[in-house]
Amino acid sequence: MKQLSYQHINLKPLNLQELKWLLHGRDYLEKKLNLNAIPFDLSAGPEFMQEFYMALKEYLIPQVQQKEAQFEWFTHWLIIDTNIHVAVGGIGINGLPDENGEVMLGYFVNVRFEGKSYATNATKLLCDWAFQNSNVKAVIADTLNDGLASQAVLKKCGFVMKNKTEDVIRWELINPNVSSLG
Repeated sequence: MKQLSYQHINLKPLNLQELKWLLHGRDYLEKKLNLNAIPFDLSAGPEFMQEFYMALKEYLIPQVQQKEAQFEWFTHWLIIDTNIHVAVGGIGINGLPDENGEVMLGYFVNVRFEGKSYATNATKLLCDWAFQNSNVKAVIADTLNDGLASQAVLKKCGFVMKNKTEDVIRWELINPNVSSLG
C-alpha cells in the first residue's frame, strides 16, 4: 500500500519486516527507512513505550503476519514530516471493524513536534482512509481526562464525547459515508 499524504505529512504503514526492525528500536527502523533519527520523547511516561513495544511484539506483528492482505488495519503507521525526513510520531487502528462497525484509533507524537498539527492531520488522514471501508461505522478514541492536547486533536477532527469514566473519556467519529439507518 502506498502512503497517505497531506501537505508535508506522510503516513507510512509498516509492513511485517519494518515492524520487526522497529522491535530493534526506533533508531534502527529510521536508519533502514533512510529517515533522519532524532531523540524521541513523549509527554506520556516511559510505561507508554513499554506497553507499545509489548503490543508490537504480542499483537501487531502476529496480526500483520496472519492478515497480510489487510495489514494496514493492524499495523503501526509512522507519521513522517517529508520536509525534514523525520518520523515525528505514530498512529494506528486496532484492526478491522468489530460487530458494531467500530475501530479504535491511537496515536502519539514526539514532544518536539507537539502542537504543530501532526496528530490532527494524521488523525484526519487515517480516519478518511478507514471511512473508505463501508463496514466502518465509527472510529473510537480514548483520552485521559487530563489529556487536554489529545482531546483538542479529536475535537478538531470532529470527534464527539461518547462517554466518560473517572479516568478516561471515550470519543467517537461517525463515518459520514454510511447511513445511520442501516
